[in-house]
Amino acid sequence: MLLQDDETCAFIRSLLERQREIAVDDSERVELRQSALRHLRHAPWEDVAEAISELLTPSVAAELQADCIAMLAEHSSDEVVAPLLEAFPAMSPDL
Repeated sequence: MLLQDDETCAFIRSLLERQREIAVDDSERVELRQSALRHLRHAPWEDVAEAISELLTPSVAAELQADCIAMLAEHSSDEVVAPLLEAFPAMSPDL
C-alpha cells in the first residue's frame, strides 16, 4: 500500500493541512477556497471537522457553506451530523 511509507504519509498530510488553511482563509478567493474543499473531501473526518465547523457560519459565503454541506453528505462518520445541526438555525433558507 502506498500510504505505508512514512515520507509519503507526511507529504500527504502537509498537502491536506495546506488545503485546510486555504479553505478557512477568508482573504482567499471563494473559488480557491472551494477548490481546497474539494481536496479535503478525501481526508478523514477528524482531520477536517474543525475547518468544516468554521465554514458553516453565516459570515462565510453561501457557496462555501453549500460545498461543506455536500462534503458532509459524503462522509461516512456519524460525527458529521453534529456540526450541521449546530449550524442549521443560522443557515440561509437557500442552503
